[in-house]
Amino acid sequence: MIFGKKLYAGRAAVCTQNTQEQIKTAVVTAYTRFLEVNGLREKDIVSLQFSITSDITAANPATLLRSAGYASATVLFCSTEPNIDGSPHGIIRFLFYYYGKKKAVPIYLGGAEKLRPDMFNHTA
Repeated sequence: MIFGKKLYAGRAAVCTQNTQEQIKTAVVTAYTRFLEVNGLREKDIVSLQFSITSDITAANPATLLRSAGYASATVLFCSTEPNIDGSPHGIIRFLFYYYGKKKAVPIYLGGAEKLRPDMFNHTA
């Protein structure tokens, strides 16, 4: 542990259209919202892994996050989700590893809430 903090992992996801502008907006919005909601600073983030659905081809989310001025000292990695029949498209998922004092509140935006109906079922 570092100064009373321990290593945690947290999740986020966002839906987007396959344009560089839309991907950048979605990634920056989800990233900054995750930090805000969880009371984290960028220096708390150890690494961040993105996974994207196979239809996201216009740009790499990691590259766009850095070009927006974020995560300059953070290890970033991007991979493609497995192409499973019936899986939703236009999804960018985030796996944050961070030092903190509590588990993260997951952030799902732009329709990505459908990925976790157990957490985001607003009709029940």
